[in-house]
Amino acid sequence: MNRINILLLLDRLEELIESSPRVPLTDKALVNVEEAVTLLQKIRESLPEAIKQAEWLSAEQERLLQRSRNEAEKVVSQAQEYAAQLLNDHELVKAARQHAQRITEEAVAQAAAVQKGADEYAEQLLGQLESRLERLLADINRSLQQVRNGRQELRRG
Repeated sequence: MNRINILLLLDRLEELIESSPRVPLTDKALVNVEEAVTLLQKIRESLPEAIKQAEWLSAEQERLLQRSRNEAEKVVSQAQEYAAQLLNDHELVKAARQHAQRITEEAVAQAAAVQKGADEYAEQLLGQLESRLERLLADINRSLQQVRNGRQELRRG
């Protein structure tokens, strides 16, 4: 029997009591005991089923509530993980940019150092070459002078 039947039985019991004849000068009524007992027995028979249904509904409600809590915790956990991943990604990107900036600055500094070293080396080599060329030119000029002197001697002689 379901909840509606229990309510109907309770309504019939109430109606039986209200429609029973009253004892004059008192608040008491003459109730048909057999009919009242029959209604109470039917109510008792219906109660266990109704209680089972109520317990099942309560358990089902608790199960659904727990499932909802679990799903909510899962969603919150996933959102926290996603936020942490975004933060991590942001931190990784930030760290990568800083690392790239350091590498660029180091590369520029190394390039400047290499350029300076190359300039100094080229200047040193060109200075040495200039010195050799000056000596060679001096030797050529001496040899040329000797040739000219030798030609003049030949013309004189």
